[in-house]
Amino acid sequence: MYIGGNFRQVTGNTGYYGSSNFSASGNHKVVLCGNAPQSVHFDSTSSHFNTLELKQPISQYAFDPDGCWNTLIQLEVSNVYTLPKALTTIEAEAFAGDDRLQAVRVPTGAKLKTIKAGAFKNCEQLYEVTLPSTVTSIAADAFDGCLYLTLYVYNDYCQQYAIDNGIHYVRK
Repeated sequence: MYIGGNFRQVTGNTGYYGSSNFSASGNHKVVLCGNAPQSVHFDSTSSHFNTLELKQPISQYAFDPDGCWNTLIQLEVSNVYTLPKALTTIEAEAFAGDDRLQAVRVPTGAKLKTIKAGAFKNCEQLYEVTLPSTVTSIAADAFDGCLYLTLYVYNDYCQQYAIDNGIHYVRK
């Protein structure tokens, strides 16, 4: 489960299952993927996540209760590429196979319009790409092999691209 905003589990009617606790197990994983500080609150102190993955430094989160997870994974973004403002096209296979690339950011005022075939193909560590509202063309295979990718999209075209290609996205 991906959470881009705040999370709150509220104790309520116990219903059919007889418990109002949120107690995940097995391979259940929650990814806090917001770009801004996020908060997580459980009304019940016995509720928790099984595996919790953080995309930002732990200082960007508020947990109540603290330690509400079985396993914590914190990704450190050390291989971030910020695109030049004037760049209009990411050429075919420009970053293909880069196993160190973790995030691609686009500065305010960027002019990016086109992402060509295989531009990020098999970038297996890539988990975040920002697609500004200026993007109007993305090759169908631009992100093939990017297993953990979240696209941060700013227009309908990029949102539909993510849906059509089965890529997790967050609408900004």
